[in-house]
Amino acid sequence: MHNMFEAVWLHGKIIPQESINIRENTRLLVIVVDEKNEEPQEPAWRSLKGKYKGRLNTVDQFVRLKQEEKELEK
Repeated sequence: MHNMFEAVWLHGKIIPQESINIRENTRLLVIVVDEKNEEPQEPAWRSLKGKYKGRLNTVDQFVRLKQEEKELEK
């Protein structure tokens, strides 16, 4: 079962922001998000801009190549 909730670290303990229903001794995976130290990152798709310029086919080129490919299969 997966259950996600927000919590804060306070006086050495993890304090959930809302009531949670988990059994005693349940193993938890904790991911720390320290918003103060996070640097804003550029979205991953922006790094692709121009990367494939001249390498990608237009739709017309793609259709033409597929038709040539089918002709070879005959």
